[in-house]
Amino acid sequence: RPPPGATSPGADVADATDVNARCGRDEDCASSSVGGVCDVTTGRCVQCLAARDTCPAAQRCDEATNVCVAGCRNDEGCAGDGGAGGRCNTATHACVECVTNDHCGPGRLCVGSTCVTGCDPSHGCPSGQSCCGGACVETASNAAHCGRCDNLCTAANATAACTNGTCGVGTCNAPFADCNAMAADGCEVDMSSAVAHCGA
Repeated sequence: RPPPGATSPGADVADATDVNARCGRDEDCASSSVGGVCDVTTGRCVQCLAARDTCPAAQRCDEATNVCVAGCRNDEGCAGDGGAGGRCNTATHACVECVTNDHCGPGRLCVGSTCVTGCDPSHGCPSGQSCCGGACVETASNAAHCGRCDNLCTAANATAACTNGTCGVGTCNAPFADCNAMAADGCEVDMSSAVAHCGA
């Protein structure tokens, strides 16, 4: 019988075998308490390998220690993460809303791992809108981009309007009026002084 405080010979042998045993394949690590994966480059049993990560979905294999640690390695690890986002930033191993613009819907861009309102030539706008200066606009009704981007509507003595992609007169500035119904000259009559259109 071993003296008090001494470990049994069987335990010493098992520990020594577990620590020092060499492996050539995963099967050699089946009974290892260190891990069930064989690192063939070192011939040691480890918990995981970064090259073929077998850690649980919400964890990743730390390549320096070959141990499973907290953090995602792909989008699967971000499922049900409590609202942080369903995408995995593989550089930081954090779950985020987006990593690329393709992760955001039309009319939204990925900025700082968050989808924000915007567009660019490669990631456009919802149907019926055009990307003008990084913003999605309805060119059918937008007076600054009427019918096409950067087509600004103007009207003399009035606030211009855009209707069905065509510039026109919106609201006349008092006391002016659009008596000829022509958008080209805006609100052309000063009703406070025009003899032919006195007051109306």
